[in-house]
Amino acid sequence: MTKKELYDSLEISPIIAAVNEKHFEQALKSPVDVIFLLGSSILSVKENIDAAHKNNKRIFVHIDLAEGI
Repeated sequence: MTKKELYDSLEISPIIAAVNEKHFEQALKSPVDVIFLLGSSILSVKENIDAAHKNNKRIFVHIDLAEGI
């Protein structure tokens, strides 16, 4: 994703879902385009990223809150 693509996406849909893994599925089903994952684990982060991409969401992972990284 380029900066321009990110900026364009945020301009169209400026709301970002900031969720932990407990609420991740709800974020996937929501109308937001961008998810900020507050915590994950080294064992599930790839699965979360793949699920977000499969649902046409852009995802950011808060690495400091991810266990095992």
